[in-house]
Amino acid sequence: MTGWQQLLQRRQDLQWVRRIKAGDQQAFRSLVERYQARIYALVRAMVGSHALSDDITQDTFIKVYRNLSSFDESYPFFPWLRRIAVNTALTALHVQAAQSRVALNEDIRQETSLEQTIEQNELIRQMQKKIAELPEEQRTVFVLRTQQEMSYEEIAAALNLSLGTVMSRLSRARSRLKESLHEYI
Repeated sequence: MTGWQQLLQRRQDLQWVRRIKAGDQQAFRSLVERYQARIYALVRAMVGSHALSDDITQDTFIKVYRNLSSFDESYPFFPWLRRIAVNTALTALHVQAAQSRVALNEDIRQETSLEQTIEQNELIRQMQKKIAELPEEQRTVFVLRTQQEMSYEEIAAALNLSLGTVMSRLSRARSRLKESLHEYI
């Protein structure tokens, strides 16, 4: 897309945003039609699942509609939309990971002694705490790589980052976790 086309698209987006704020439902449909495929592709790269990607894409546009009043019209619309999509996907991944941990904890409890379970639960709790304490940019890359098993390339595409940035953030996250969890491992 040329610079001229981008400028025209930004203007059209801004017109639609203003019309949506004024109650024009057709303008919202037009905005969804323009960006739905791009948002779906981004989300699909992050979560992998078709059904979950559909749900997250729909949730993203619902959030956009509900929060359009907070959109700063001096900035382009798409980066704001993309950030909402990424945050919505990350929230869904965290929920999914938490559900997986619960299932894993149930399996562990059945197979180990009480003492081992307590130790493992403490390690899991500490790991969750330390992951949550990571800077957001490192935590996001770490979760996508370790819990969602996305490739470096998929993460770079999903977050609109260079491959080197993804690898650097992941390396920093791992170093930080290793240092902060050394007494538990």
